[in-house]
Amino acid sequence: MRSAAKSSRFEILAVALAALLIPTACGTQTPQPTNIEQNQSYEQARKFYPMQLGHTWVYENNAGVEFTYTIIEYETSVNGMECEFDVYRQNETSKQYARWAGKNLYVSIYENFDDQLLELQAPLEEERTWRKVDNSSQTATYYVDSEIIATEHALELDSGTYETLVVRDIKVQEYPPLPPSTDTTYTYFSEDIGVVREDMNGLLFDLVRFEPSGGE
Repeated sequence: MRSAAKSSRFEILAVALAALLIPTACGTQTPQPTNIEQNQSYEQARKFYPMQLGHTWVYENNAGVEFTYTIIEYETSVNGMECEFDVYRQNETSKQYARWAGKNLYVSIYENFDDQLLELQAPLEEERTWRKVDNSSQTATYYVDSEIIATEHALELDSGTYETLVVRDIKVQEYPPLPPSTDTTYTYFSEDIGVVREDMNGLLFDLVRFEPSGGE
């Protein structure tokens, strides 16, 4: 009898241990990405907004005005990868700044990145959303929400056909007593090139040519 009872206790213990090893629906957790996987995701994202000294992009809007962006400064630091653009349009030159910080791409017209916009956020997957900017106050509403709506969209332009990542920005603004309004912008990014089209409610900025540093 004692032998049988002892055997029974061992069986109960074995069943209990086995139960602990079997994942249940309520206890299963999605594996978290490793640091290596995160870094690979960030590196892949950076290909959609490449930063290299001397890179030049020429765009034209549907009014026939050309805009030329050239990276004139580039550096890496503990804060990430940063670059400065010369922006040339109709005999006028201005500045623009961009920074990859971890998974986030920020752009600004200010060197200290005041009033920066969150342009992209890794991983670059469909239905990924983020808030690009929020300047709302107690008396007014102003924000822009971004979403990746496609990752393999074929876009045909005069300069070529591109496989693109498409980001939709919805801008919401309300300044009482004026009624609220919304605007939608679509930005098309191509790997190893960057932005190839921006569609702002029908106002188009299309890539005319990309001149990589070193003539690659």
